[in-house]
Amino acid sequence: MELSIVIVSWNVKELLGGCLRSIIETVHNIEYEIVVVDNNSSDGSVDFIKTNFPQVVLIENFDNRGFASANNQGFKAANGEYIFILNPDTVVKSDAISILLKQIKTLSKAGIVGPKLILGDGKTQFACARKLPTLLNVSLLQGFSIGNIPVFGKYFKKRMAFPYNYNKLEQVEAISGASMLMKKDLLFQVGLFDEDFLHGGEDIFLCNKITEFGKKIYYIPECEIIHFHGQSAKQDKARVFFNNIKSDRTYFNKTNGYTAGKIYHYMVLFILMPRMFMSSNIKYFLKLIDKNEYRNRMNILQKIINWGITN
Repeated sequence: MELSIVIVSWNVKELLGGCLRSIIETVHNIEYEIVVVDNNSSDGSVDFIKTNFPQVVLIENFDNRGFASANNQGFKAANGEYIFILNPDTVVKSDAISILLKQIKTLSKAGIVGPKLILGDGKTQFACARKLPTLLNVSLLQGFSIGNIPVFGKYFKKRMAFPYNYNKLEQVEAISGASMLMKKDLLFQVGLFDEDFLHGGEDIFLCNKITEFGKKIYYIPECEIIHFHGQSAKQDKARVFFNNIKSDRTYFNKTNGYTAGKIYHYMVLFILMPRMFMSSNIKYFLKLIDKNEYRNRMNILQKIINWGITN
């Protein structure tokens, strides 16, 4: 079999249905399978797949194992020479997968290739071609929010994180785990997704490992996939935001060592957290956010405080 398409899903039944239909309608003349790993959805996703897409290889989890672990389940069940990692909140446009397969076979030392991701409003999602994070860049963008500075903020953010031409095929440092294609053998050689990452970061770390292995990462703009970004994450914003912070520290621990991870840790505690606290209270006082959003932000801050004290 040439291709295995691996999708991890949690409570996005309707979007998953649209994703599966788009694959079936656009992939032709390729021997492929679809492997869906369901992370204990409560919205009827499992029965929906069994009824409407009986050809799908379905793995049912009885708890939410997270993105990295569930994908690894799918990778181990896959039979294809190539593995295409795809989010369930996507729609594959015509010939997108065929183009990616063609490019990975022809580009020099290609390890991973990824498409242009188009958000629901038609704009390009810049995370589809990005730089690997550095401690300095993350501190400036996340801790000090220089990307929000009037006039110059967008320029700084683009230069630090997204300095690519999104209309040009380029070798890039990293692409998004929402949609990436690579050889199964290579994926297993570098060790799959690292399950120490709770939410986010596993795709960036995989790109880092691929580069260290001597392979290249390419962004393919002629291949387009629509991405209705973050639909699962919206169901628990506080948990996702907090896990993103923990994943960032995990990334720096693994790539730059314990000291870098600890510096990031202190940046969160003494720069990001006070800024979030002040901003949330000011916005609540000015009635720019409601009680539910304010409580959500305070919940995040409490989680950060507890994490900061115990780690």
